[in-house]
Amino acid sequence: MDIKTIFDILVALLIFFWPGFILASLMAFDAPGSVNSGKMILISMSMITYPVIIFIIYTVLKIPFFSFPAIAPLIISILISLSIMTVFGHFKLVSNFSKGIKSSGYTITDTKVFYNGNLINGAEPKSFQELSESRYAPYSKDANNVYYKGKAIERASVASFKQLKASNSNDPDAFDGTKYYKYGKEHKSSE
Repeated sequence: MDIKTIFDILVALLIFFWPGFILASLMAFDAPGSVNSGKMILISMSMITYPVIIFIIYTVLKIPFFSFPAIAPLIISILISLSIMTVFGHFKLVSNFSKGIKSSGYTITDTKVFYNGNLINGAEPKSFQELSESRYAPYSKDANNVYYKGKAIERASVASFKQLKASNSNDPDAFDGTKYYKYGKEHKSSE
């Protein structure tokens, strides 16, 4: 067995484990705030696209992969990588990161407010404030509206709205002086 065949076998093993690397790269975003990390986005994209790099080298050096032209696995790996990154939102993560917009949580700029990378229409940045850092009850408000996960809550009193610490899953998580709320919706009682 020559060196070229041994190298092809090693590359084939790397390609064999590619689905596992893809799954691992997607799970890397489970940690809170990880979608806002440029380093994590780059690592994830590298784990998804490494076969493309390998087959670009094969193609540029005009080395066949076993006895096949390397252009075929290059095209296949490009299509698979692009599909995965499109479906799982990597391009939006890169776009948000390059604009300084967080893909998780609130981002307040001079002229706009975003939640999870999406613009909150009508929100006023100058008066906008987060009421909690919790990703489980992310309330916020500005001079005109109260928001839950970036969506305005109808008829909520801005002036008296406050977030509560719920002791169990049935407890309300916010109160506006007259009404209780749970997950951004009116809650029947405080009991």
